[in-house]
Amino acid sequence: MHCPSCVHRKSDARSGFTLIELLVVISIIATLMSLILPAIQNARSAARRTQCLNRIRQVGLAVLQVTERQNGQFPCAGQFRKIPPASTACPPGTPEEFTLLRYGGAAGINWIVECLPELDRQDIYDRWQRDAPPTSTVNIPLAQVHLSILSCPDDDSATSGGTMSFVINMGYGDLEQFATRKARLSAGSPLRWVDLHTPEVIRFDWNEDGRRCGQADCTHCDWVDQNDADLTRLTGICWPSLSGHNQSIRIRDVYDGGDNTILISENVNAGSSGVLSDPDPANCGFIYPVEYTTALGQNFPNPPNPAGSTGRPNSERHLGEGTPTPSSHHPGIVNACMASGAARSISDSIDATVYAHIITPRGTSLRSIKGVTCGGVVTGHNFRPQSPLSQDF
Repeated sequence: MHCPSCVHRKSDARSGFTLIELLVVISIIATLMSLILPAIQNARSAARRTQCLNRIRQVGLAVLQVTERQNGQFPCAGQFRKIPPASTACPPGTPEEFTLLRYGGAAGINWIVECLPELDRQDIYDRWQRDAPPTSTVNIPLAQVHLSILSCPDDDSATSGGTMSFVINMGYGDLEQFATRKARLSAGSPLRWVDLHTPEVIRFDWNEDGRRCGQADCTHCDWVDQNDADLTRLTGICWPSLSGHNQSIRIRDVYDGGDNTILISENVNAGSSGVLSDPDPANCGFIYPVEYTTALGQNFPNPPNPAGSTGRPNSERHLGEGTPTPSSHHPGIVNACMASGAARSISDSIDATVYAHIITPRGTSLRSIKGVTCGGVVTGHNFRPQSPLSQDF
């Protein structure tokens, strides 16, 4: 015989979670999420990094295809449009007028335009009017088209317009020179020859003869020290085209081998003009930063860097848009495409000497030019051979 009150009490004892049990379950879920989310984020970061590597490799291969089309000479980093004399507004005979008449101003096209067919944008390349100013009503809309192939997925500053994340190797350079150029452009002042990033104006005294390019105070020698200019040219791959003359090196000049020479690098501070064709080196190129005032009088296998900089990748990233040095938002690395077409990730803690060598295509070549002072005295200094290139980077 069943007790009615017992049945009632049994029906009241329903199964369910207590508050403590619920809190325990929630804490377990939260713990699992805290363990899983970083893994998901790391997986997504790795996917973006891989996508960046794939894109930069495609861009590098496009440059190599153009190089092959040009009989082994790399495309010029930029071509500057000449400005007619009536529009220079510069006194006759001044360096400013000479610069504008011979080389032009900031307007022109860069290596990206030359690579458009190889980047599967023959449509833009065919519509580009070479005889019209870059800012013409025809060209400027083309230059402001966003090409995702030119941008890293982690670079939020390269998601629209003619912005980019990938830049070409323009050798050793002086950041002070870039800062002066940027200030003059911002102020609307005419550019001078010394504001251009060309081998003839970069002020490195490689042969220790007391002469250097851009040394205006030297009255016994030419303004350009051709020995120094020739060696500066060999610190990079692509240079601006001056008076229609492409100063970029040839594939045979890559003495260290393509796998040991950077061709294309990331730079999250590039493309700040929003015009993919802008030939300004700060827009489409990268340099190895050198402090020229401490690079005089002694040859340097590992160039001295500006104050506060190691010269390595990411060391100037904090300087912001328009800084022409390799940088990325990938933790600890910067992606690059080598002159062989291989894509690699370069550690931002790489040995500074090794990094300086993999910028230049001739980092291991023996140099033997003797120095000669302005008075014609042979100094007896020879260029020292540089140490073998490390493969560990």
